Amino acid sequence: MKNPLVYAITLNWNRKDDTLACLETLVCQTVPELNILVVDNHSTDGSPNAIARRYPQAEQIINSENLGFAAGFNVGLQFALDAGADYLFILNNDTILSTDCLERLLQPANAEVGILAPLIYYANQPQRIWALGGSFNPLLLEKHDPWAEKDDPGDLPEILGCDFVTGCAMLFPRKTLETIGLFDEKFRMYYEDSDICLRVRQAGLRICAVSRAHMWHKVARSSGGSDSPAERYWMARSSIHYFQKHALGWQIPAVAFWRVGSALRTSARLAGRRKWAALGAYWRGLKDGLADVRVGDRYS
Repeated sequence: MKNPLVYAITLNWNRKDDTLACLETLVCQTVPELNILVVDNHSTDGSPNAIARRYPQAEQIINSENLGFAAGFNVGLQFALDAGADYLFILNNDTILSTDCLERLLQPANAEVGILAPLIYYANQPQRIWALGGSFNPLLLEKHDPWAEKDDPGDLPEILGCDFVTGCAMLFPRKTLETIGLFDEKFRMYYEDSDICLRVRQAGLRICAVSRAHMWHKVARSSGGSDSPAERYWMARSSIHYFQKHALGWQIPAVAFWRVGSALRTSARLAGRRKWAALGAYWRGLKDGLADVRVGDRYS
């Protein structure tokens, strides 16, 4: 039986060292017929040359500008689809993988599964769970991962059905993307994973986390770290598009009330930590997100 063609796709923007460390774990994967693709978002730190020297087997696409997360990954996903990929694995470049991560992700793949994702730990706390997957609140559309921020108990179910998994690492069967399309490019960064998970579920496909597939994440490196101005700006701006796109009429009052409270809580937290630049960026993101809103503006 012919081995499936798998593409592993990562996105780089001026994170040469992180990307090289990620590629070191990708080239060691136990999956046959694995192609590695780096989409570079117009880096200026010499990343493409360094990658070509150390990992000539990795294909590269060099974008002429920084397209952000969703559009940047879409370039790679479309390239892999055109190349005939059966499975497409996207991952953040600030991650490292166990050598059997992809092999274990592929084992439960079938026609009913739309996305598979690994168990992701903190890189600086190798047994503490950063993300696995969880459920959406049906009223507020907020996510809840019951395993996040806990030490691995060691007895997690091997396969867990989820409403969502994080965009830090997602394995798509080809059929999924042919059915629902690629990432919504209005999400330059953040919430694009929640959006695509909702679309997968709406298409009647399952989302599964595979607890025996392991990854370690350095967390928010691409945006400058947690609570950096860039992270706060794009989190705020993308949240407006996400809730405007997916909240239905009966959900809107509850979502609006909850999001106002969330904005106030976030502002108080940033002010309490004297992160004034991040606080200002957060409110600019909300303002710019609201300016983007148009009546009836819904994207698939």
